[in-house]
Amino acid sequence: MSALKWNDYLALAAEDHCKDTGPKGTMSHRGTDGSTSSKRVERYGDWDGTVSENISYGSGDKFIVQLYIDDGV
Repeated sequence: MSALKWNDYLALAAEDHCKDTGPKGTMSHRGTDGSTSSKRVERYGDWDGTVSENISYGSGDKFIVQLYIDDGV
C-alpha cells in the first residue's frame, strides 16, 4: 500500500467541484453539468486506476466543505 501524496491536478479538480456546487448549495458527487469525479479529474490529465471522492458538508454558522480526491484508493 502506498502513502497518500499531494497532487496539484487532483486539487484543481476538487476546487472546480467546490466552486460549482458550493455557491449553488447542491450536495452531490455529480456536478451541475452532470460530471462525475472521474470526468472532472480527466479534465486535468490521463489517470491510471480508480478515482474516489469523499465530500463532507458542515452546518450551523460556519459552512465547511472538504473535498478529497485521491487517485488509486
